[in-house]
Amino acid sequence: MPLLVKVRSFLRNFFFSRRVETDLDQEVQSHLEMLIEENIRAGMPLKEAQRAARIELGSIEQVKEQVREQRIGNWLHSVLSDCRFALRQLRKSPAFTTVAILTLTLGIGANTAIFSVVNGVLIRPLPYPESDRLVELMRGQKSGNDETVEASKFLFWRQQSRVFEAMAAFDIFGTGFNLASGGQPEHVTGMRVSPDFFRVLGVRPAIGRDFTAEEGAPGGVNVSVISNNLWKQQFGGDTSVTGKSISLNGEAYTVVGVMPGSFESRPSADVWVPLRPVFNPQNDGGPLFIVLGRLKPGATLKAAQSDMKRVGEQFRTDFPDFMGKDETVTVVDYQEHMVGDVRRALLILLGAVGFVLLVACANVANLLLSRATGRSREMAVRVALGAGRSRLVRQLLTESTMLALVGSGLGLLFSKWCLLGLLQMAPGSLPQFSTTHIDQHVLGFTLGLAFLTAVVFGLAPALQMSGTELNDSLQEGGARTAGSVRHTRLRDVLVVMEISVSLALLVGATLLIRTYANLREINPGVDPRNVLTVKLSLSGSKFETTSATWEFLRKVVDRTESLPAVDAAAFVTVLPLEKGPDQPFQIEGLRDSEYRDAQFRAITPGYFRAVGTPLLQGRYFTQADNAQSPGVVIINEVLARQYFRGRSPIGEHLTVMGGAVTGTVAIIGVAGDIHEDGLDNPPPPTLFVPAAQLVDPFTRLMNKVVAASFVVRAKAAPMSIVADVQRELLACDGTVAAFNFRPMESVLAGSIVRQRLNMLLLGTFAAMALMLSAVGLYGVISYAVTLRTHEVGIRMALGADQGDVLGLIVKQGMRVIVIGVAVGVGLALLSTRLISSMIYGVRPTDPATLGSASLGLVVVAFLATYIPARRATKVDPMVALRYE
Repeated sequence: MPLLVKVRSFLRNFFFSRRVETDLDQEVQSHLEMLIEENIRAGMPLKEAQRAARIELGSIEQVKEQVREQRIGNWLHSVLSDCRFALRQLRKSPAFTTVAILTLTLGIGANTAIFSVVNGVLIRPLPYPESDRLVELMRGQKSGNDETVEASKFLFWRQQSRVFEAMAAFDIFGTGFNLASGGQPEHVTGMRVSPDFFRVLGVRPAIGRDFTAEEGAPGGVNVSVISNNLWKQQFGGDTSVTGKSISLNGEAYTVVGVMPGSFESRPSADVWVPLRPVFNPQNDGGPLFIVLGRLKPGATLKAAQSDMKRVGEQFRTDFPDFMGKDETVTVVDYQEHMVGDVRRALLILLGAVGFVLLVACANVANLLLSRATGRSREMAVRVALGAGRSRLVRQLLTESTMLALVGSGLGLLFSKWCLLGLLQMAPGSLPQFSTTHIDQHVLGFTLGLAFLTAVVFGLAPALQMSGTELNDSLQEGGARTAGSVRHTRLRDVLVVMEISVSLALLVGATLLIRTYANLREINPGVDPRNVLTVKLSLSGSKFETTSATWEFLRKVVDRTESLPAVDAAAFVTVLPLEKGPDQPFQIEGLRDSEYRDAQFRAITPGYFRAVGTPLLQGRYFTQADNAQSPGVVIINEVLARQYFRGRSPIGEHLTVMGGAVTGTVAIIGVAGDIHEDGLDNPPPPTLFVPAAQLVDPFTRLMNKVVAASFVVRAKAAPMSIVADVQRELLACDGTVAAFNFRPMESVLAGSIVRQRLNMLLLGTFAAMALMLSAVGLYGVISYAVTLRTHEVGIRMALGADQGDVLGLIVKQGMRVIVIGVAVGVGLALLSTRLISSMIYGVRPTDPATLGSASLGLVVVAFLATYIPARRATKVDPMVALRYE
């Protein structure tokens, strides 16, 4: 029964608050009248009895508050009352409310957008069941881990390991497939996977089954598992699809399964076919794979590492010639490895946008402090009526919380817009980025951020306002003078913090801008103007020999070069700026006979003319070189400079290891350097050989793992010849699908897309912080001008001219600016070390960058100071002398 009484009392207090207040008024009034009657019975006159009763009872409002505090549920009623009052106060100051909310919207929205990316890429588990059990197995080397694994090692690991529930491999490149669907061939992404691939990921097909062990063995039948999208596109969502056939690279494959719509492999694919590795440790020069494993329940990463160390040593004992002396087996968390190269950059951006929120909080705190002066008398009246300091702080924090909640709500909408922009700008290689969205974790983060910002920007003003001196504030003019010096000091500290943080962000953004500019100014080694690039998948039985592949390439080049709008055309295994395979080589007659590594490119004659790379010595390839024995090679300038030291390499011979070409090859030319490994890396030593000289096994391997690249130099805009080029390709072979048509400029831009994204994001954050700092400084100086209006009037009445007044106000602002810049330089010197790996061609402590960023901030801050100072000089002395 007591519980029911309490609940009823709570509901009554909550839903009938007005009636409760009326009853409370009547109760207090009745008590007062009882005291008056007792005093009258004691012989007091009426007026004296009333006075004595009021003294005995005390402040009526205090009595009411004490009664309210004793009632169950009053805390909720009190909170609602505070919220209603806060809304009224915010409505009374629309300009202040709008600026504060917009400031918080920018800060919270930007933080939410970046946290969404961090959550999607770094925090949220991979979209597979129990993804924490997924690991990747690699070959450990002195120089670092190598994730490419030979077939024989994978098969040995799978057989001998004890801690894995399943282990699978897939090809590291994969050119996809040419899907024949009755009309024009279509390129689809694909992967060759071992039978346990889907079991490792923990996902079963939605329709049908995955691969059997027999299908994954050499000589197995052609079967395929297709994606949900391809199932709908090719089979119209027919549930009886299993057993039907599709044509991939001219071969029939039976569909045995369809994956769920939510499934996405890494990398993504539309078709999966069996990978059939062969155990041959004595001569395993075949494809390299990536190996994944699913740990048994309860198995740890440490236990897996220990077990694979044992397996690696056993392999070394059994096959000592096939495992290097320092080679080990390394087990790493799959998700950690996927995001390893972007973790640092994302966390730096999250820290940078956190600085923006800090500046926003300081700005709103400054606005609240400005508002505090006008409300000091209100606070004094509240104290005089009996309000305690904790009660005032709670009321003021309620106003701050209301601002933060509205700002976070609008910030959430703003973050969605930011996220759409990030999805368009970010590189496609960013793991899991395409599935980034605002989920419950992001909503929780935003809500937590709202309350944190409410405390950060609301607590100091609340404590300042609640500590108002009663007598000073109730005196004439107290509203403008009480606590003004104390408020001004705190505001100056906040502005110094804003300026210092803004300078640190501005220096970082300037470094990234210079990095991007430096990369844009680098000569890539090719002339990208009017060059079209195209990808072709040549995997399949039709192109397993060099002669068949060369015949097709020659036809395509000849037909394309016959087009009136084309100047030159050629094939290359990998486009410039897209790192390709390395091949070891040995120079004949060189005293130091160690093998060296060089980038390896197989090309057709006319390649250098098509991409615009100059020939520095010797001659280009010709059709006659295709049948020449021994073979020929063109090297780049870096290789010639490193190994021939000023003497001409023409006529020298070298041996290309790895089975790409037969015997020795003669150097017939030296080409200009090309940044084959990205603009931010120096040109590597590179070997160019005629595609027709490759041996059959190497041609077959390259066709399986790398899509052939076709480059066409046009006489006009490259995209204008796409239809013509596609027509000629189909005329040469109607089963080969061309895809990924791009101008060479896009290839160059794609190589620095992450640098561009970092520059844009940090530049935007710096601009936001700079704008907020300028607004904060403007507010401080405007506030100072308001406080000193009477002083300005006296000075001008005594003969001070406008220059004197202007210098007085500007001096106060510049003092804050100088301190902020000094602190900011120190903060910048510390913070720029964090982005040293993200910059190119400039030092983190570059004096020019520090100087230009500091100068830019000082100019903006000076303008924010000068405008209100200039306004102060326009004050009429007579008006100022009458100013309170």
